[in-house]
Amino acid sequence: MIRRLSLIIFTALSLSNAIAAAHAANRHSALHLSHVHARATAPGQSSAAVYLTITNSGAVADRLIKVASPVAAAADLHTMSMQGNVMKMREVDGLALEPASTIAMVAGDGNHIMLTGLRRPLVAGQTIPLTLTFKKAGSMKAVVTIDALTSVP
Repeated sequence: MIRRLSLIIFTALSLSNAIAAAHAANRHSALHLSHVHARATAPGQSSAAVYLTITNSGAVADRLIKVASPVAAAADLHTMSMQGNVMKMREVDGLALEPASTIAMVAGDGNHIMLTGLRRPLVAGQTIPLTLTFKKAGSMKAVVTIDALTSVP
C-alpha cells in the first residue's frame, strides 16, 4: 500500500513538474518578434535606433515595459512625431500589445528602441543581443541584425 501511494505521489509530482516546464517554455508562444534590425553607426556615433515588429497572436493583452542590450549603457522605448517641421522624440514607459495585434516599429514612423552610450560601433553584417521584457510574458531574447548605414527601411 505504501509503495503504491509513493508511486502515485511520484507520478503526480512528475506530471506537475512537466506541466510547469511546458508552461514556462510556452509563455512567449503568443508573442512573436520579427524584422529586428538597426542601421550601422557612423564613426563616433554614440546612439542608435532599433526597429522590429511585435505580434501578439494571443487572446490576452500584454505590455512591453523594458529593453536592454549589453552593447549600450541604456536602452529605452521612444516615440517620434513631427510637429510642423520639427521632429520631437520622447521616452515612453511602455507599449501596449492588445490581443491579436501587431506593433511595427519602422524608421521615421513613431515607436523605436533607442540605444544610448554605445560601447562599440554597430557594424553592418554583425548582430547584437537585445532583451525585451513584457509585463506578463516576461523576458524575450532577440538578435538584432545590423544593416548598412545607408540602407533604406
